[in-house]
Amino acid sequence: MNRFALRRRLLVGTTRRGGLSFFLRRTSRRLAPTVSSLPVATLVWLILAISVARAEEPPPPTFGGMIGGLPSRDHSYIAESWLDLPVLRVEPLTLTYRYAETSPFFKENAQAQLLYARYELQAELTLCDQARLLAVGGYRQTQFQDRPGSLSAYVVGAGLGSPRGRSWLEWAVVAGGYLSRERLDSDWWADGHAIWRVWQGAERNAFGGPVRPAVGLAVDVESANEGGAFRARYRVGPVVEMLSANGNQLRFEARWYHTDGNPFYEDRDSGLVLGVGVEAAFDQDKVLNARDERPSGLLPVVWGQYSVGYGNARAIQKFEVNAEVHDIKIRDHRITPIVWYESRQEQRDGDYDNISYCVSPGIQAPIGLASPVSQGQPLVLGVDYLHRSAHALAPDAARVPPGTFLERNSVNIVRLRWQTLGWDLPYRDPAMYDRKTEFLNYLDWRVTLGYDWYHSRDRHNPAAQLGLNWDAATIQGNVLYGRGLISVGNEIPDWFAECGIRRPWGKVFFSVERAGLESRLGSGTAVVGGIGFHL
Repeated sequence: MNRFALRRRLLVGTTRRGGLSFFLRRTSRRLAPTVSSLPVATLVWLILAISVARAEEPPPPTFGGMIGGLPSRDHSYIAESWLDLPVLRVEPLTLTYRYAETSPFFKENAQAQLLYARYELQAELTLCDQARLLAVGGYRQTQFQDRPGSLSAYVVGAGLGSPRGRSWLEWAVVAGGYLSRERLDSDWWADGHAIWRVWQGAERNAFGGPVRPAVGLAVDVESANEGGAFRARYRVGPVVEMLSANGNQLRFEARWYHTDGNPFYEDRDSGLVLGVGVEAAFDQDKVLNARDERPSGLLPVVWGQYSVGYGNARAIQKFEVNAEVHDIKIRDHRITPIVWYESRQEQRDGDYDNISYCVSPGIQAPIGLASPVSQGQPLVLGVDYLHRSAHALAPDAARVPPGTFLERNSVNIVRLRWQTLGWDLPYRDPAMYDRKTEFLNYLDWRVTLGYDWYHSRDRHNPAAQLGLNWDAATIQGNVLYGRGLISVGNEIPDWFAECGIRRPWGKVFFSVERAGLESRLGSGTAVVGGIGFHL
């Protein structure tokens, strides 16, 4: 019996529970599971917290992602993303919603191993200039990808950490216990994080703007322990950081990676992570004014979105990052390398949970041709490579033969992209959020045409898409909008429609979507309503 078959026997059961922001499932044999009120309560709580927090503005959200090669015995690479979203600040107390996901990939066939997701609320109390008191409560879950098995638990804990903000030494140590465990033997946990910036250089001009470099030593330890047995994931090694004048950071790392039986990471393995990551803080004044006052230099504009929607027996979470890397001038023409990343999780009643990873590197440039159909702004022409990899999350054991994986969804498109400048959120007119009431009728659009050179769906070329965004009116700074996409061939999604109210901090929305997944992963139409946050 191989180790994956053994893990299946240990971890596959007849019950599963969802996360803090998704579902609480209860089954008896294979009775239809019920959906918990936790998602709705969480969304309402966040909306109320934001309303209350207007009295004292919380710190801006910080978010980022990392992808790195992991040459080791079992793995080829690893991908991570994270979000810190402060929702309430009453000095000296700050309350932050924190989300993080990690997905290692096996060496064989680049198969995704698992999704480890953490949904947590962290309370921070400033004790002095050197330390904060930390209290954490939340939910942690691992779901195997394309094979049966999951484990989860609610967590509570407390610890200490350095003050918020960038400094030569940042650290945090938090420990606690597990509640309501599902197929998890561990009874306590301890996490530690530290970065010692050994050298911080002076600000200098590079990449067309001010940059401040730093070299440091970073240590991260995540453990899930049983009694006196300490089982952790370790990452230790040097990092090189480049902080731009816009507050966005590019990080390179070469760190020793070791999993020592932490059950949320399933196995034991060692290797060297060679990674690159981006981290940014949402500066509302800079990001939403990029059309009129676009920064220059390294990572001139980085923005994203985090949304949670709840609807027809499912919950959908999307985490998106857009990064304009650096402007290159060729004969007075600006060409900008870009990267787009999105993680889309769909948690359903019963079976057919799934996750999609999309990444699209490319280049783009303004080409002029301003006209009334582009609101007097130049059009943008781009060339992209679009990759989507979609996977089943902990599928029912009856659907997966022992020792095998469900076939994943794969889309690989090289495409031309033609769009208005305002298709991307930072380049729309910021005056629409002013306290006024008027009809806007701002239309933005995007057209793509591409060739899909490798796919898992039985569809034909070309791959093309038409998108339209309509900012219809503003009511005292609350923008009424509609947005839609329709695709042919292997473009993604098949179609999408959304309407709602948008503010500088985010949006409240209603959407209908067909993601274009095969039936084995979770096909069908998703109808959800929810809340999204601009990052």
